Formats: sequence, C-alpha cells, structure tokens
Amino acid sequence: MAPQISPTIGHYTIPPWDLPPSLYFVEHGQSQACRNGNGDFEAADLWSPLRGPLHLHERVSQHVNWANRNPSPFISTFADYRHALNWAWQRRRPIRIYEIDTSSLDDDYPWVFYASDFTRNCFESEFLFLHTIPGHAIAGTTYVGPPARINRQTQRPRGYC
Repeated sequence: MAPQISPTIGHYTIPPWDLPPSLYFVEHGQSQACRNGNGDFEAADLWSPLRGPLHLHERVSQHVNWANRNPSPFISTFADYRHALNWAWQRRRPIRIYEIDTSSLDDDYPWVFYASDFTRNCFESEFLFLHTIPGHAIAGTTYVGPPARINRQTQRPRGYC
C-alpha cells in the first residue's frame, strides 16, 4: 500500500526542467537513506502520509533539524558539489558522494522540493527528493576518505538499511 499524498503538495515541487543539471547526495555512516535491490536510494520513511501543505512544511522543518533523528520521507541533495564535499568531510565515514543527473529523471520522476521554500533552517543549495532517488539517475560516485571501523556505537539504528 502506497503512502497517501495530498494532490495539493504537487504544486510545491520543482519541475525537472528547473532543476540544476546535477545534484549531489552525500551517503555517510549515519545516513537514513539507503539503496534498495533496484539500485534506487530510498528514504527511511516511505509510508507516512503527507496530508497537505502545512504538513509538508512541518515534515521539511523536521527533516532539516539535525537534532531530530526520526525517520524522514526526504533525501537531501545539494546543487553545489563543493558544499556536498564540505558536508561529507564533516560526517562519519565511510562516505560517498553520488552525482545525480537530473536530465535522466523520467516523466514520472520523484517529487523534488527546494528546501528554502519551506524553511530558513537549511542550506541554500539543498533540494529534497520525496521517498526515492532513482538508481538510473546516478551519473557518478566519489569516495571520500578511508572507511571507518563499524562497531555497535556507529551502526545505524534498527529500522534503517
């Protein structure tokens, strides 16, 4: 059963022709998004309904609040590679930066929102994918730094990939 999404939320999406040519997703040791068997990245929360514009605003505000570690329906990406790289260096390893070729997003591409349209508590170049980033849109991968040792303290919480 798919999540319920209010049709009014579609008015807040960025059309594919208005997206930057590339967006960058930083995958790090505490990322909530993970890859599924099809090679797509999925958000931690695929099932919560989005009931309208006010609820969308609330969920975006929760997502960009890094003290909030509740599962999110969004996956953050950045339009600026240097910003993504700087963000990567501040995260727990292992880290990969995935380049997303926005021209390869299909007509039924996932909904993408510009975070600054909802809150000032975000990065200027931050775009949010709702639920998924299609694997076929990944144009390249950059590995950042040596892998960290995974132990009980650095593993993702139960329920994440």
